Amino acid sequence: MKSTPLWLAGVVLVTCTALPLREADARGHAHVHTVVHRGDAGASRVVSTHSPYARYVRSGHVRGDGRGNVDGHTNSFARTAHGGTAERHESFYRRADGSAGRQRTTHIDGAHGTTLSGSGAIARDAHGQLTGTRSTQITGRHGTQYAGSTSIANGTVTHTRSCTSASGDVVTCRRR
Repeated sequence: MKSTPLWLAGVVLVTCTALPLREADARGHAHVHTVVHRGDAGASRVVSTHSPYARYVRSGHVRGDGRGNVDGHTNSFARTAHGGTAERHESFYRRADGSAGRQRTTHIDGAHGTTLSGSGAIARDAHGQLTGTRSTQITGRHGTQYAGSTSIANGTVTHTRSCTSASGDVVTCRRR
């Protein structure tokens, strides 16, 4: 595959995200820009949205080899009018033998100091057996923290969590 379509998608992505927010009309409607490319090496898409209230960009690519194997990834980024940001990176695959998997990382910075980071992966082998892990860390704007982890292996799901106060003392995690 020539690099021109990816280069073009990159230029469009940068151009769309650099557009000033004042382009939204007086009623606050969002402007959406989409670029799609399909070729021998797969399909790519870039979507950009902006308004006076937020910006959002998502890109992705899917590629198949014609023999039942598929790979892909997506990347997303958002920003609120008050300065909060969120981003997610994800990749996935499916193989001709029936195995499949997915990985994802997420990071959020709230406008007022709250943060969230998470990551996880899950896979299914050719016989249907699942294995995977997921972890999440959250820090509240006043310094309280949550850390949680979930895993699955051999049909058993395990979850652990811990919480600490702003002063670093271990506290009971609240259930919601």
